[in-house]
Parts: sequence; structure tokens; C-alpha cells
Amino acid sequence: MPQTKEAIVRASTLPLSIIIVGIGKADFKEMKVLDGDEEILKSRGRPSARDIVQFVQLRDFLKDGRVRVGRRWRRKSWVRFPCSSSHT
Repeated sequence: MPQTKEAIVRASTLPLSIIIVGIGKADFKEMKVLDGDEEILKSRGRPSARDIVQFVQLRDFLKDGRVRVGRRWRRKSWVRFPCSSSHT
């Protein structure tokens, strides 16, 4: 995980967005940390320049075993990236 955090912090200055989709019933606590919604992601004491990671759990969008992609999905993931703002 430290190497992943370092890579994300370094990449946060680039024109890049990362979307992580959690599939299954696993505990995705670590992925939520990478998302950076609760706290700015840091590596070696250095904060990310901007939030480039969005994590979504696929099960949040399943109904009767089928994926339902509507407003909630767009609000949760794709729409955020064009408007990503700097932490500084």
C-alpha cells in the first residue's frame, strides 16, 4: 500500500484520473483511503496535489443482479473528474 500511495501522490500533478471499482463482498477500507474523500492522501508526509482517485463499490449499483447505472453512478464517479480541484 505505501508504494501505491506514493505512485498516486506523484501522479496527482499529472492530467490523470484513477477510478477503482470494488467487485465482490470484500472489505474495501484500503481503497477508501486511496479515494481521499475523508482525508487528503499523503505519502512520506507529502500531500497529493489534487484528488485523482474515485472508488466505487459495484454492489452499490446492483439491483436484482444487474448493474443500474443512472444518476447515482454519474454523481459518484465520472462527473467528479472534470471538476477536480487542487488541495492548495
